[in-house]
Amino acid sequence: ERLNKEKKMTKDLGQAAAKLQQMLKATQEQLNKEKETVEKLQAQRKEKVQ
Repeated sequence: ERLNKEKKMTKDLGQAAAKLQQMLKATQEQLNKEKETVEKLQAQRKEKVQ
């Protein structure tokens, strides 16, 4: 009984960790896209200034 509970908890924990990894990866990708957008906008602004 106790072993089964521990197995289930370990499995649930593993699933939660995997979900967190996915969320982190997605967030990193969004952040990188935002950075690219900022760089493009800054480059455009520099072109207009010159």
